[in-house]
Amino acid sequence: MKVLTLSLLMFLVMFGKDCNRVPRPKSDSTLPTAMLRVRDQRTNRINDFTGRDNLLIVEPDHRLDIYLFGDDPEGVHRIRLETDKSLTFVDGEISQTQFIAIAPIEQILEPDARSTVSTKAILYELQEFPRTSSAGFRLSDGDISFRGQVENYFGGVSEVRLTLTPNPR
Repeated sequence: MKVLTLSLLMFLVMFGKDCNRVPRPKSDSTLPTAMLRVRDQRTNRINDFTGRDNLLIVEPDHRLDIYLFGDDPEGVHRIRLETDKSLTFVDGEISQTQFIAIAPIEQILEPDARSTVSTKAILYELQEFPRTSSAGFRLSDGDISFRGQVENYFGGVSEVRLTLTPNPR
């Protein structure tokens, strides 16, 4: 089965020269923020998630843009997105389960030549639940689990978790 995961697309959110860059911090007493955004390409519906124990029911065959946003006013040092996929397909009395561990996407951000750091970072991944398997079995159940982490320059880490499940129609 072909996994629809784009290779790392990491970019810094910039609205102007040096925007969202600050001098490398000497201390940081706050945690960064981590947010997952899911955009359904077919409906353009957007859902944002923070924290843990998040669940979203999605339609099979809809392509989903998954964004992990990291933000820290003192600088983002590392951003990481882990994805696991479990799919169960059926054809009559026969079932087929697939477990897919997708390689994590990670970006480590270092200070530039002027010793400034970025306060924002984004990772992107494309996912979908196929309606049928390559053998023609029908999707009956499954989930795609995401774990996003954002770390600042002093080891402060925030995490966001999200599980997508297919609409059981």
